[in-house]
Amino acid sequence: MGLEKLFSQHNNCIEIIKTVYSMEQLQDSITAYKPDAIVLNPAHTGSSTPSFVNNIRKQNSNVSIIALLYSYLENDLLNCFDATIGLYDNTSHIFELIESLEEKTGQENSQNNSEGEELSPREIAIVALVAKGHTNKEIADMLNISVHTVTTHRKNISKKTGIKSISGLTMYAMLNKLI
Repeated sequence: MGLEKLFSQHNNCIEIIKTVYSMEQLQDSITAYKPDAIVLNPAHTGSSTPSFVNNIRKQNSNVSIIALLYSYLENDLLNCFDATIGLYDNTSHIFELIESLEEKTGQENSQNNSEGEELSPREIAIVALVAKGHTNKEIADMLNISVHTVTTHRKNISKKTGIKSISGLTMYAMLNKLI
C-alpha cells in the first residue's frame, strides 16, 4: 500500500493497474492487462521463485519484474529479477530505478520493433521539443496545433519507439542527432 501511495503521488506516468493478493490473481492480471512492470514479493513464491518468474516472462516477455524485499534473499533467487526495491530505499532511488527500467524496456522494444515504423517529420519535431524540455502546451503553441494533437503524436511516438519517459525520449533525440 505504501508503494501504491508513493506511485499515485508521483507526476510521472506510473499507473497502478491492479493490486493482487494471490499468485492466481497475478497470473490472471498479467493476461488481462499486459503490464510494463510487476512489483512482486518473493516471499509469496517461496522456493519456486525462478520458475514462477520464468512463467511470467513467457506470458509477457517485455515485462520488468521487480522484487520487493524486506528480508534477506539468496542471490540465486535475486538474479531472476530485473531490479529490487528494499524496505528502506528512499523515494528518489525507487523512481530512478523505475525510470531506468522504462528506458531499458523502451530501448529493447525499439530494437525489437518488427514493423520498423519510422517517425514522421512532425513526430521528429515533437521529440526534439520534448527533449528540449517543452510542455505539451508549449509545443502546441509553437507548432500551431492543439494540445490534443500533441498528445496523440506523443502516444504514437511512444508506440513506435517503445519509449515512455521524457528522459528516454531525450536520449533517443540525442542518439539520433535530433537535438
